[in-house]
Amino acid sequence: MPSLQEIAGVFSSKAQIEAIEEDSVRVNASFSLDHLESGIEASDLRSFLFSFPRRDKVNVVVRVGALDGATCSSSHMDQLESQLSALYSVCEAADGDEGITVEISISKSFDTEGAASIYSEREFFDWLTKLSLKEQLSWISDAIAKHGCIYLNEQVEGAIPWGTPTVRFNSFQPDAHSYQPFDRQSLLLRQSDLVNFSDASTVAVSPYDLVLVEPAKNKVATSLFNSLLRSSMVIAVADHCRFEDGGKALHGRFRGVRVLDSRVGSSNDDIGTVQSCYSIFSWLYSGGEISDKAGLLRNIISLRTSLEFDDAVLHSARSGYELYLKENISRYIDLKNRVTDYLDSVKNQMDEKVDSLTKTFSGSVIAMITFFVTVIISQSGQGTQFSEFVGKEVLVLSYAFGIVSLVFLISTNISINSSKERIRESFLRLKKRYSDLFCPEDLSRVFSEEEDLKPMLSSCSRRQVIISGFWILTLIILLWAVTALANDPVAYLKSLIP
Repeated sequence: MPSLQEIAGVFSSKAQIEAIEEDSVRVNASFSLDHLESGIEASDLRSFLFSFPRRDKVNVVVRVGALDGATCSSSHMDQLESQLSALYSVCEAADGDEGITVEISISKSFDTEGAASIYSEREFFDWLTKLSLKEQLSWISDAIAKHGCIYLNEQVEGAIPWGTPTVRFNSFQPDAHSYQPFDRQSLLLRQSDLVNFSDASTVAVSPYDLVLVEPAKNKVATSLFNSLLRSSMVIAVADHCRFEDGGKALHGRFRGVRVLDSRVGSSNDDIGTVQSCYSIFSWLYSGGEISDKAGLLRNIISLRTSLEFDDAVLHSARSGYELYLKENISRYIDLKNRVTDYLDSVKNQMDEKVDSLTKTFSGSVIAMITFFVTVIISQSGQGTQFSEFVGKEVLVLSYAFGIVSLVFLISTNISINSSKERIRESFLRLKKRYSDLFCPEDLSRVFSEEEDLKPMLSSCSRRQVIISGFWILTLIILLWAVTALANDPVAYLKSLIP
């Protein structure tokens, strides 16, 4: 990509810089020439203007004294011959003492892959440092939001690539974000859940966007990004955060044992080194229960007289979190044992209910068999024929006994099913009772309905179905036998044979 000096050099080998201004969308520069090169070809000028990135629109105005100048524009390549001809005509009409100036204006924009140009790094960062803190973060936030990762300037010979994981300088590498240690979108979502930031809709950045993974030689740029990173720590950690003083400062409130209110501006070296700030940020958002970590961190910060993100804060927060995890593990094991005891007790209760169903079934069968044996012996003693063993009275009593037995079976099953439903509701109530002490993941592991409760209830249901099936089958067989014996058994059997 040509430099501004090279643009002026097309018109004169001796071009002196008069003024340069550059921001995120435009460049304005002026050069003074001691003479105008003769024989400038339109084809050479066209090739030169074509060497600029297509995303940039370049306009060059050459003025001779106070006379109207000639305009050479990258957006009007077909008119370069007439533009150069007009330029030489102006020079011929001017006196020899007329000064010649070259005015360059470039309209800049991002391309679809997030690349944009910087023509004067010093002027660009001078412009950026003059913005308010809110404007600086907003510009970075908007650029990243549109493209995911932005690349400022093109790779030039001798330039050292530098920047952050999402803001790259002097390089164009669309796959540079492949090494990112964080998923930026999920990181911003977690940050918005953790911090009440009044300007979150316009400024969506985190320390991750501002840490220099490849340092810059430009001290102004390095100082600017380090300052922005420290400011973004307030956005990532505080309970409440907002811009103040027209966007020049950030106000952060940290609620812990006490309440610490802090105001952070562009000069914020006193709140901690870049390394300690980013270490705290990485620890907070890199895993575990982030809300618990943030609570510990805010407690430690609130005990200080002023806001500091130093190694001592990180060490205290880590130690506190490790103790918290140990206490949680102890509580976790204790609760797990309680739940296991509870499930064992429930299992014993259900086993007793199913065993009582089994005993009742056995007692019912024995009672019916005893009844029939008594009838047979009684009738045999009276010399009654086999076909007359079961009379009308015995038949009615047998059916009545069977109906009562069936009703008892149904009522017992209803009682057992109600007990299972009560056990499930009791299990869920117990789980809800501990919801304020454990995170949802730990609570789900302790109170695992799929792994603990359902298999136990399913086992009970299987035994219940098997016993009920045998019960009904036994009633059918016994009632069939009574029905058969109430008539001539020989005739009854013959009626079953086709």
